[in-house]
Amino acid sequence: MEYLFDLLLLAVVFWLGKKYQTWNIMADIYNDPDHYINLAQKVKEMKKEDLVTVVTEDKSISTTEVRSEQIDNTVYLYDATTGEFLAQAENCYRAMLLAAERNPNKRFRHNPNL
Repeated sequence: MEYLFDLLLLAVVFWLGKKYQTWNIMADIYNDPDHYINLAQKVKEMKKEDLVTVVTEDKSISTTEVRSEQIDNTVYLYDATTGEFLAQAENCYRAMLLAAERNPNKRFRHNPNL
């Protein structure tokens, strides 16, 4: 019975915390709307610039699963099915961007388990 009260109290405190957070965000938006408009525009631009897409609805663009291999400070990307070399860079994200730039008709999905 004592745990039921503790759980109920925890749920109420969690709910109040979420409401407080929402009220703070709303107050920030009300006080400085230009900041949030600029932030939304930056996110929109980043979404346009992102060449690496995990899932695509466009059936004309094929999705290729890739595996990565790290040697020293360099990450190498290979096609998981054919073993074909795709790109190399200092990190996996940059390597996937390079692979996407070289192959504009393909999208790449990294499988860290391979």
